Amino acid sequence: MEKRMGGGSAGRFTSALAEDLENRGVRFYMNTKAMAIQKNADGAVSGVCIETEDGKQETLACRAALLSSGGFVSNPDCLKKYFPNDYSENVIKFPLKSPGNTVSLAESAGAKLEDTCTFVVENGFCFVRDMRAPGRIHTIGGSVWINKNGRRYAAENTFNHNISTKALLRQPDKVGFALYSANTLAHVLRSETDHFCERADVFRNYLAEEIPKQKWCCQADTVEGLAPWIGCDPAVLKKTVDTYNASCAAGVDSEFGKPSEDLIPLQDGPFLAISFRPLYTDTIGPVVTDEFLHVLSTEDDQPIPGLFATGATVSGWVGNTYYLFGSNLSFCFTSGMLAGKQVAKELSTGVL
Repeated sequence: MEKRMGGGSAGRFTSALAEDLENRGVRFYMNTKAMAIQKNADGAVSGVCIETEDGKQETLACRAALLSSGGFVSNPDCLKKYFPNDYSENVIKFPLKSPGNTVSLAESAGAKLEDTCTFVVENGFCFVRDMRAPGRIHTIGGSVWINKNGRRYAAENTFNHNISTKALLRQPDKVGFALYSANTLAHVLRSETDHFCERADVFRNYLAEEIPKQKWCCQADTVEGLAPWIGCDPAVLKKTVDTYNASCAAGVDSEFGKPSEDLIPLQDGPFLAISFRPLYTDTIGPVVTDEFLHVLSTEDDQPIPGLFATGATVSGWVGNTYYLFGSNLSFCFTSGMLAGKQVAKELSTGVL
């Protein structure tokens, strides 16, 4: 059995939990897909149909099943259905594979599903997900954000907050560009945010490698020289930068209200443009449950006996957009614990 069941801090937690459960006699089916929830004549859960890695199918008899396989950020069909205005292939997706089979499993059991879900999206990354890359350099306030038309579209100090993410999702092709001059790039690389100052030389070397490729970034002696790579009118881009520099001189951002301490004019060449895209992190929903994590039936809004759901599969505990994706772990762990206790209670008292 693969003991590591996920990445990051959550992986360390779940790996230790998995080892403890295995020692208690719990059996794990790794690399196995749940195909459908089976119910008996009374409408209660009676089994789960699975398919193993080698294509073998079987049914595991049970009196309770729990839907907890997370969101569907790796499922284009579900993304298009629930987020038609935000979906694009021109984005970066979180590396966790979330195919969204929870939705089909819930449907197979007659579960009630919301018409809307929560999209967990961030302002995104520059470059590829390479530890040498200054992947979030655009989120430091000293940059200037423009779209493919060469125009600013938001205050650049809003980091990954919903306001900056929503603004990016509404730009042409859902792509943004962070502009720097020699002086503003030096300012950003001195920043302690995300420890940029500790890796400034690594970042500069990485940029030196990437600039000649002109895939993620472009350098030019003048602001107008960046326009062909961005795809905008040089005159429009020059006007955008001139207007921004005038705001810096006045100490007031008349366009978007960027704080004065982040208003640093783009003065000295060479000038640099770095493209960035949204990061699709996860989805939340659409399974409807009651307060005990029972999955409700689409027929009568009553609990389906023996069917529970936890974590990111559950709707109703967060709003339409949500950007601090790590903090949903608290709901995942807590809802899992509560559902487990409820299952144990109902099994021991004969409810199931």
